[in-house]
Amino acid sequence: MEETTQNTQVMHREDARVFANRYRCSVCWGGLVCDVITNDIHDENYLNASVHCSNPECTGSDFVTAKYVEKRRSENDSDFYEAKRNLKEALGLPDPNAGKTADQLLHELGF
Repeated sequence: MEETTQNTQVMHREDARVFANRYRCSVCWGGLVCDVITNDIHDENYLNASVHCSNPECTGSDFVTAKYVEKRRSENDSDFYEAKRNLKEALGLPDPNAGKTADQLLHELGF
């Protein structure tokens, strides 16, 4: 299940930094950036920041946890390799290891 939270737009600068490290854009899964918002109080303890997607072309305004993104990317990679293996013959994909001996394969891997 997707872990999302609404875009809070503005938060304390330190909270925004922590948030940007722990969350990603829900649309493109890209990193987040913090823009410091100036105010009339010239005290760094009172600075606020807005958090948004680092991709200027992305329209995402919600966030998902970084762990969720890592998990989904891992699942997607696994699905890709499984589909590639299962569809190799149907799609006519060449086998890059065809005709190579075990010694040749180990040598290519650096052993």
